[in-house]
Amino acid sequence: MMHLIKYRLLQTLRDKTTMFWALAFPIIMSVFFYFSIGKSSFEDTFKEIPAALVETGTEEENKVFSKYLDSFDGQLLKLEPMSEEEALTALNEGRIEGIFYDDRSLSVSTNGILPSILETLLDSYVKNEAMLTTIANEHPERLPQAVQTIQAYSEMTEEVAVGGKTLDTSLSFFFALIGMTCLYGCFPAIQTMMETRANLSPLGARQCVTPTGKMKRICANFLVTYLIQLANVMLVLCFMKYVLRLDFGNQMGGMILICMFGSLIGNSLGIVVGASGKWSEAAKIGVLIGICMGLCFLGGLMTPDIRTYIELYVPIINRINPAAIISDAFYCLNVFDDSEKLTRCLATLAGMSVLLVSASFLMVRRERYDSL
Repeated sequence: MMHLIKYRLLQTLRDKTTMFWALAFPIIMSVFFYFSIGKSSFEDTFKEIPAALVETGTEEENKVFSKYLDSFDGQLLKLEPMSEEEALTALNEGRIEGIFYDDRSLSVSTNGILPSILETLLDSYVKNEAMLTTIANEHPERLPQAVQTIQAYSEMTEEVAVGGKTLDTSLSFFFALIGMTCLYGCFPAIQTMMETRANLSPLGARQCVTPTGKMKRICANFLVTYLIQLANVMLVLCFMKYVLRLDFGNQMGGMILICMFGSLIGNSLGIVVGASGKWSEAAKIGVLIGICMGLCFLGGLMTPDIRTYIELYVPIINRINPAAIISDAFYCLNVFDDSEKLTRCLATLAGMSVLLVSASFLMVRRERYDSL
């Protein structure tokens, strides 16, 4: 057995194409995600929003609105007084996100998160102004209390995980990417299965005439490919955490456990496709690519909204899709602190792996050849 493990390990590690898809490709994808999704999300969330203030009059109401905006300067806004001509030039050049006018109006050039925040600030002022006007007209004796209440208002909520740390929503893409990396364990696995079948490869024909039992060879191959893929997933996870410095929280032990079960289902998927039918290696790899990319798409790798629609209309898909289950397991661990659902996710992955491996054993255990 140790002899089989040793040489299967060397064969797999020397297969550059397989190792590229199982290790290098997920790392490259994580870098692209970081600069296109993760980094931009962080910057848009925490940087002050550049905006201009154009003063057009001297009425007392205009001065009150200017003071309201000044209270956000240096915290939420990076406010700069400008003339209307200067402000329009800066807006067109993209140096500011919007122009506030002291007559309680706003101009923006694009749609997005930052202009929406500016619109929210303006809308809040207009609503409070209308409310105070109504109170002053109908219940003037309550006006001082209303003003005091507005001045004492402060934001009392913050989006945090159960463990007490804020979780960037862009991490959902990285959770889905780890799920994809786990499923890519099917590529080393299918390669080993192709090399154990005499009718599909010359190496398989040579192995079949040896006295070593078929089940022993399959078990050795399964163990080696599983350990290699688990190491690949751990390298990708460590790259994200320590090189890209993504905040996955402090549940590293639990994440390793999820990766172990995720790698198991990926390996099992490759084993069962490799054991089925008499198709060529290229055809089977094509089928696996289609399966993996389809599962990852439904698991939210390309767009997280797809999982919401599936949950509304066909929730069973999210219950049996390995990519979605792996992503759910990460959320249960790092966001919701739901140990019961986490256990259910891991049990589902383990059960599916057992079914796939059992099916592959049944397909090859009585396989015989007329001639080699």
